[in-house]
Amino acid sequence: MAFLASPARSIRDGLRRLCICLLDADYRLYTDPSWPIRTSEVMITMAYKYELRSGWSLQPNVQYIIRPGGGAANPLSATPGWVLKDAAVFGLRTVVKF
Repeated sequence: MAFLASPARSIRDGLRRLCICLLDADYRLYTDPSWPIRTSEVMITMAYKYELRSGWSLQPNVQYIIRPGGGAANPLSATPGWVLKDAAVFGLRTVVKF
């Protein structure tokens, strides 16, 4: 595991859970009975940092979001109240210090 222990490389992972305010029951009661009630959002993330040269690093990351917005409705959907699907997000960050 000397490859992973190098100071020029690092792995980061995490799990975050966000609880959503439950005012949706009132909205359903008075406005739209088809509106979904939100619960919580879970985000799993992993990143790897690699230093290409002194002062220049790349950091790709992957995130998987379960119940985005706590099960919020998709504003672009043709069907009102249709909840957002789980999402995979990929990114690449570079840092240059000079």
